[in-house]
Amino acid sequence: MLQQLQIESRKMCNPTRLMSSSSTMPLEMKYTLMLQKPSQYLLPAVQNIQNTVTAAYLQGQIKVSTAIDTTLLGPSFPPSNGAFSNAANSFITLIITFLGNNGALLRVNIHPYAYIGDPANIKLEYALFTSPGVVVQDGNGYPNIFNAILDTHYSVLEKAGAPNTAIVVSKSGWPSEGSDATNMF
Repeated sequence: MLQQLQIESRKMCNPTRLMSSSSTMPLEMKYTLMLQKPSQYLLPAVQNIQNTVTAAYLQGQIKVSTAIDTTLLGPSFPPSNGAFSNAANSFITLIITFLGNNGALLRVNIHPYAYIGDPANIKLEYALFTSPGVVVQDGNGYPNIFNAILDTHYSVLEKAGAPNTAIVVSKSGWPSEGSDATNMF
């Protein structure tokens, strides 16, 4: 699997300017994203991709990144107490260090709807960005759970020794089916 990722990354990374199949406009690659669910196998995969990018002398132009979601979090309330779970900490801290050492950003998937399964503690308005004011106060005031989850990830990065690693929200939304929360309207 890792060898296949390395071969595919060579095709993908060389050259940096690619032609779109639907246009004569060149595409400029700035990031390559590993979409494997974070596990102990992800670090060797991103290292292989980084080695391929470096071998092509493109490390200054293409950054290797990955996405995580909230399932890797342990304590997350309040946001300043955020930490990775014990199970995730053993491998994700190494990945965070890798990203920080290479000047890459971390992509985070934030799904506020996932938290409304606890209506006694999390109100629907807090998940839907319709709360009339601050709901959680923790240094910052959080009128919605999206911002609280994002700040939790910043707290986690700080504790992992990578306070300067940028975060980009790579995925969010509300599902159209699959849980009780999807049928609320």
